Amino acid sequence: MSKAPLTVCLLGVEPSVLKAVGRLLASEVMTSEPSTEPVRFLACAQSHDVPVAVLDVRMPGMNGFALQSALRAVCPPARIMVITAESDPIHRDAALAGGARRSF
Repeated sequence: MSKAPLTVCLLGVEPSVLKAVGRLLASEVMTSEPSTEPVRFLACAQSHDVPVAVLDVRMPGMNGFALQSALRAVCPPARIMVITAESDPIHRDAALAGGARRSF
């Protein structure tokens, strides 16, 4: 009996990035649920399990750090990865302050 694939919630503003990350996850036998609407995702997360979430820093309506904090409150066991195209130490520090762990 095979295990169900892990579902990863992808949140960002760039559909092309969401598509590329989704393909990468599919190559590792994972499924993805892409979204460009963090507020709607957070409402859904209140009643659904979120095993893993990948959050972009810049999104409409709510930035990735605010979403990270809110998701921790409604779904504490969720594993959260914050991504950004910017190499700003302020972003790294904000993600770590929100509960991220360095993995590199």
